[in-house]
Amino acid sequence: MESSPSNDALLAELDRVVNDTLSYFDGAGRSTSARVDRWQARDVLMHFLYFHDATAWGIQAAALGGRRGRCRPTPTRSTRSAVAFTRTRASTSS
Repeated sequence: MESSPSNDALLAELDRVVNDTLSYFDGAGRSTSARVDRWQARDVLMHFLYFHDATAWGIQAAALGGRRGRCRPTPTRSTRSAVAFTRTRASTSS
């Protein structure tokens, strides 16, 4: 029977995937004209940030013993989180 990966390994992989995704949007994704139906790269990025925030909010709520159910972070809160992340990322890469 195969053992499950450690939490640290899972978080490291999640961090790698998030960074790869954000790097795409920082490079080629910034100027691509590719579309999926009506969605442009910018639309995908906004939904990525929102769902990432909703997932993190839900995990934190469950860890603190909060109610299970739908997590609905507001777009404003998601935007604030994205701006804070971008500023942190910019300050650590310089």
